[in-house]
Amino acid sequence: MIITIDGPASSGKGTLAKNLAKHYNLYHLDSGSIFRWMAKHIIDNPGQPTNSETFATQLRSAIATADLNDPAIRSESIAQKASEISQIETIRSLFQTLCLDKVNQGIPSYDGAVIDGRDAGTVLFPNANVKLYLIVDSEERARRRYLETQTTDPSITYEDIYKSIVVRDQRDISRQNSPLKPASDAYILDLTSETPEEVLSMAIALIKAKNI
Repeated sequence: MIITIDGPASSGKGTLAKNLAKHYNLYHLDSGSIFRWMAKHIIDNPGQPTNSETFATQLRSAIATADLNDPAIRSESIAQKASEISQIETIRSLFQTLCLDKVNQGIPSYDGAVIDGRDAGTVLFPNANVKLYLIVDSEERARRRYLETQTTDPSITYEDIYKSIVVRDQRDISRQNSPLKPASDAYILDLTSETPEEVLSMAIALIKAKNI
C-alpha cells in the first residue's frame, strides 16, 4: 500500500504520515526532509556546482546513511534555502531520485509506504493507492510553526514565520516544475480546526473506503 500526503508548509502532513505509518506498519518518508538535507549540504559546501555529476553522486551516496531527523535541518533558514533550491530543475530531478532510493531502501521491512511532501502524489508516486491533500489556513500554519520553532530558535517571531510561509506558498504554487497542487484523484481535506486524532480517523475512513 502506497499513501501520499501533500500540502503546504506546516499543514500537518508529517504528523498524519507518522500516525498512518504506525497504524498500518508503513515505511514513512518525509520527502521535504530530503530538500532540507540537500539545502544544508549546499550551505555547508559553498561553491560546489549543484549541476555536476560529482555533486549528484556524492549526495546519492551520502543520503543512504543520512539522518533525516537531524534537528539541524529543521531551522527556518534551512527551510527557506530548501524552498529556494526546489526551483532548480537539476536539484528537483536529483530529489526525485533520492526519494525513490529511500523508499526502495526502507520499504522491504514494511507493508508499504506513506510519503508526505509537496508533489508526492502528483510526481513521485502518481500511482499511489490513496492520495491526500491537506489544507490549513496560513494563520493557523504560522501559529503551529511558531510554536515548533520556539525550542530551536526562540528569537524568531510569529510575524517572521507568517511572512516565510506566505513566501514559500507562493514559490511552491507558482514554480514551473512540479508545482504544489492536489493530484486529480486526491482527497482534499480542510483541517484547520481538527485535532491530529480527528485527522487520523478521517484518513483511516477514506483508506477503508478504497477497500485496499
